[in-house]
Amino acid sequence: MKTASEAVAQQLDGSTWADMAPAIWASVPQDIPYEWNGLGPSAHGRLTELAPGAGALAGLKGLELNLALRAHLAPVLIAAEPEHLAALSRWIVSSWGGIPAKVRKDGVDPVRAWANDLVGFSSAAVAAHISNAGTQMVSSWSKVLAFARPDHDAIYDSRTAVALNIVLCALDDPRRFHIPIGRGAAVSSAAGLLNGDRRALGYREYLALLGSIRSHTGLTLVEIETKLFAVAPTMARRFVSELRRHMRDAAGAACLSRHEMTA
Repeated sequence: MKTASEAVAQQLDGSTWADMAPAIWASVPQDIPYEWNGLGPSAHGRLTELAPGAGALAGLKGLELNLALRAHLAPVLIAAEPEHLAALSRWIVSSWGGIPAKVRKDGVDPVRAWANDLVGFSSAAVAAHISNAGTQMVSSWSKVLAFARPDHDAIYDSRTAVALNIVLCALDDPRRFHIPIGRGAAVSSAAGLLNGDRRALGYREYLALLGSIRSHTGLTLVEIETKLFAVAPTMARRFVSELRRHMRDAAGAACLSRHEMTA
């Protein structure tokens, strides 16, 4: 029998996800497609400057474009020198991901710092970056990792975290993933009700779970990640609506009980 500390350690290293993966994936709606109209002219033009040959991606949309982008950019990112890598990373975070890549108040440019740390994307460099970064700006740097190493890494953002936390809640699993700050009213509302655990799981555990789902389904990490991204707003709206209904029912029952006690 495992000790309590051994059980916690096993949870944290993600090894228990194999048993949970089928139930988790079965709880993710499969009828909601991943929709994306593609790159705008400005973003596409900049990409062709940074990664020659990207012009062939014009006209692609949705998951097809997402897969093609990562396949095209992965070798470019891995071979890039720090300055070029910083420019490519900035394009991924801002032009593709829509997240402003700003210099911090202390003058540090996070994107350039990642480029210096990750150049070549060796396993050791990636592991060190993940350990040092924790969950800080994970929605941004996980995009760079997912584009450079699509077979090993995936994007972790507020939508994927909210979708997984709603599923874990529905399955009565006490584990929760850290939820980064995100955009979108529905996801933000659900995040406010699901977040707050200082011991929340992070990027390594996220990859362990997605890896277990990949083993169970045969899907790629990109397909799993984009499905979670696509279903998050719908799941969030349903979660918030259901929680509010339960709160109204509980409030009504409490008022009735109080009335009976004072009658």
